[in-house]
Amino acid sequence: MNYVDGFVLAVPTANRETYRRVAQAASAVFKEYGALSVVECWGDDVPEGKVTSFPMAVKRKDDETVVFSWITWPSKAVRDEGMKRFMEDPRVKDSMKDAPFDGQRMIYGGFQAIVQARLSCALPRGGSGWGHSTPCPCARPGVTLRLHGPPKGVRMSTAPDAWQRGDAYERYMGRWSRRVAPAFLAWLDLPPGRCWLDV
Repeated sequence: MNYVDGFVLAVPTANRETYRRVAQAASAVFKEYGALSVVECWGDDVPEGKVTSFPMAVKRKDDETVVFSWITWPSKAVRDEGMKRFMEDPRVKDSMKDAPFDGQRMIYGGFQAIVQARLSCALPRGGSGWGHSTPCPCARPGVTLRLHGPPKGVRMSTAPDAWQRGDAYERYMGRWSRRVAPAFLAWLDLPPGRCWLDV
């Protein structure tokens, strides 16, 4: 499973746009060094606590907002190397000279994922084919997908599909797919909860 770095910090509410720009620039560097995704969340419903809470943990001031963020990596090894390179990157050092928040009150840590539940998109079996429209299980109500056939005048081969057997696909393509997948997911850069259809 993936490895996750989590962060909680307090940012002056007036610095929201400045923080967003800095975080956006940092996210590109993180992904350059192997991160699969970077998510930054501006506090909206963050209650005060009596024993402990997000605001208490970062000693939030009245004019500050709690920010919760996380970075997803394919593994701890990739994270260790990627984080090291990130911290040494001159672009990061320059941007942190005038950081729009108090880094001394930021809390962070690395976590090994133990449960990952994602929304999947799988077309129903049966009745599908070229020109067939079908509801997308994970799309908004009423959204359909339409599978288009080959260009006019192009005939589809009637040769047997070599990939019907999983072991054949694994020997030829699977080993490369596993290497390419992290880079592909980083390039795809889908927001959490979204999906794609590979036809």
